[in-house]
Amino acid sequence: MNIYNYCQQKAAPVGSSTYYAFQRAPLTAQPLLTALYALHQKLAESISDASDPAVGHVKFTWWQSELSALAQDIPTHPATQAIASLIPACPPIGTFMTWLSGYQMDLNRVRYIDFLELQHYLEKVGATLANTIARVTACDLSTLASGGTEIRASYCLQVLLSALARTLDVAASTYPSMRCSNLV
Repeated sequence: MNIYNYCQQKAAPVGSSTYYAFQRAPLTAQPLLTALYALHQKLAESISDASDPAVGHVKFTWWQSELSALAQDIPTHPATQAIASLIPACPPIGTFMTWLSGYQMDLNRVRYIDFLELQHYLEKVGATLANTIARVTACDLSTLASGGTEIRASYCLQVLLSALARTLDVAASTYPSMRCSNLV
């Protein structure tokens, strides 16, 4: 499988809602959007879904090395190779490291003790991706609203709460008093 097909399958397989959302983006931005989202998906899978924290830390270290390799134009992962081919001059390594640091927060915490910590996580993981996508698709960067980061972080929180509600609803099949689908 070539790197672009890999990204397509990872980020936006044909028929998925992401696939149709990317179809609305400018044609020239679609390959880069797909590669960026594939990287984001892979980071989420590799780090957040690690069942053993030690394995998560090993994967985190590998991704740090891979992003450094991307900065030196020698990436090895299909998503970072695609990004390197689509942004040959200067990939936004700082943005990618911000995403990665958000996932590191998942490795270092079992839970977030207050909303401020959770909001910081949402800004690193979700809002950074949304800001990057907005910059890739914006015709005029001055059109990006200054309050956009908060809006995107709020959207990420809504997605997180929806996922939590679905998880609790599954648990409610065993414990009916836990049903919470009306929360979101």
